[in-house]
Amino acid sequence: MKLFSVILILLIFLSSCISENDQMFEANLLVKPKFEFNNKFISCNLNKDFTLINLESFLSNFIKDQSLNNNYDISILFPLSEKVTKFIINYRNYYDENSYNIFLDKLSNKGIDEIASCNFDDAMHNGYSLSMLETSDQQSSYTVEILRCNYNQGYNYGTFRVALDRFVSEVNALDIQYEAEYLQNEEDISSFIWINKFYNQDFSNDISSKWFVGSYAAEIKKEFSENANCIDAKIFNAYKISKL
Repeated sequence: MKLFSVILILLIFLSSCISENDQMFEANLLVKPKFEFNNKFISCNLNKDFTLINLESFLSNFIKDQSLNNNYDISILFPLSEKVTKFIINYRNYYDENSYNIFLDKLSNKGIDEIASCNFDDAMHNGYSLSMLETSDQQSSYTVEILRCNYNQGYNYGTFRVALDRFVSEVNALDIQYEAEYLQNEEDISSFIWINKFYNQDFSNDISSKWFVGSYAAEIKKEFSENANCIDAKIFNAYKISKL
């Protein structure tokens, strides 16, 4: 009888722990990012007999023919390779929900399909900047690292937010020309895209000398790895061509 009582008490204790963990997990799911924009990556391949010179000419004419406003901006991302045949159009919308379709119509009317084959069906992501540098807004070229990441089981943005806040606080205290961005697909909250933007050509030395030297870097990295793991990382040369 005594053994039965001990087992019963243990089961009740475990049940309460599981219930509390479930409630905590559900509460964390309610924590949502305060998104500032939505973002679309349009992957393209140059068509046969067309070069980057043709693309540059097309983009130059495209920009000249558009009226300026602040609804969205465009960046072109080129992979780090000697011979570039692929590129990404990074479309970012700040205000107008209908601007993406308008943007696609303009691209089509100007003849993007003749120069390149593009995938317009990739998912739209909502995003926000974790840090903002005044000087970076004026720079038209920079280096981008894009990481695709998945949350570990039992983790989500709510659990990740503490590590993100600490990361932003530490990085902003350093003199590094750098920004980070968080993108998430509304239909898949179990994954996210992490973007590093470096505005200094010697960014690797900056990171090594100013970021990795502190013990907090290892601690934050540990917090990141507890929450999520990243599948891959790709680096691009990025050029902001205009605000349209």
